[in-house]
Amino acid sequence: MNKRRCTLALVVALATTGNALLLNPSTQRLVAQERDAKTDLPAGSRNLVGDKRALGAVGGPKTDTFTIQSGQAITWDKIKFRGLEKASVHVEFGVFGNLILEVFDHLGNQIARDTDAGSVLKVEWTPAFSGDFRIRLTNRDTIAFNCKLKTN
Repeated sequence: MNKRRCTLALVVALATTGNALLLNPSTQRLVAQERDAKTDLPAGSRNLVGDKRALGAVGGPKTDTFTIQSGQAITWDKIKFRGLEKASVHVEFGVFGNLILEVFDHLGNQIARDTDAGSVLKVEWTPAFSGDFRIRLTNRDTIAFNCKLKTN
């Protein structure tokens, strides 16, 4: 990739990024993210179960089944996707709800987001490089949801 193309990609990423701090839904204030000493992942991060049969996420598709409470944000950190290959993250929660699905690159730049109310959220992008990405799901609704997250 030439220098001009890299600069353009960085400018576009910086133009769409949010703050690297997290919004605490209960206080509506930005807070620094605590890290777990054992895993070096943010506190509250979850691990995904891998399957090595497909492209997109390094090591194959990943899934996680979980419950997200009202006002809660769940983060999956250090999910590796291959550069120049289509990547997707899909969350199903079965009933109409108000959730936000976001993907961030290793620098904290927001690269994909789905805020459409409904029973499914999906984001797709083509990473310019192979690397770690962070997935965050935030429940803006007044009820809890049983969810299933899948990557390609």
